[in-house]
Amino acid sequence: MLNGELSYEDTAGKRGEVSAGGIEWMKSGNGGWLEGHAASGAPLRVFQLWIALSPSETSSAAESEYIAPQELELDGAVGVLLGQFGRARSRIRGAPTGTNYFHVRLEDGQRWSYAAPDGHNVTWLAVDRGRLRSQQGERVHWGQIAVFGDSRGVIEMQADGETSFVLGSARRYPIRSCWASTRPSRPDAARAGGSFLRPRDRSDLVGARRPVIMVRHLPGRNAA
Repeated sequence: MLNGELSYEDTAGKRGEVSAGGIEWMKSGNGGWLEGHAASGAPLRVFQLWIALSPSETSSAAESEYIAPQELELDGAVGVLLGQFGRARSRIRGAPTGTNYFHVRLEDGQRWSYAAPDGHNVTWLAVDRGRLRSQQGERVHWGQIAVFGDSRGVIEMQADGETSFVLGSARRYPIRSCWASTRPSRPDAARAGGSFLRPRDRSDLVGARRPVIMVRHLPGRNAA
């Protein structure tokens, strides 16, 4: 949750509120539902990530966890949602193995680097605010996703203005049709139908050290 406050109720019988900086996590298992709405007058702004379940997990019961902002572990500019970074670990008990997912906040001009763990062969990032410049000179703006198909080595980024983004790395799941989605919860995003990422073909990503920019801008924002 990046901004606002969300009131929720889910199939596991849990209900409550998640405020900015908190995490809402659900494993759907063999089926589940989740309902939510704004709990305050502040506009909601969220990132949503979908992760494919292993075959064994699709027959299990649905599970959910909610992490308050003060419970999120930090290491410098990085808040750890899934996996581990430095001394910080995810607080989600049912988190999948083989996946890192971070929320990173940088000041103008601040540099940050990430080396994916052994076995992770895809890394991606999505910018929530500001913009990033890669070591090769490419810029990633608000409303875009950059995908690094080859995660070996170090990815270096520099903030252009105060910048907020999420970054994930993982082992590719061995199925052909899978996707990640980021859906900023804003009126302009709704008019645009959200911003779903569907990889065109896996060959586009294999071996790509330069980021592949794959998502259009949402209305109302220009890339300067």
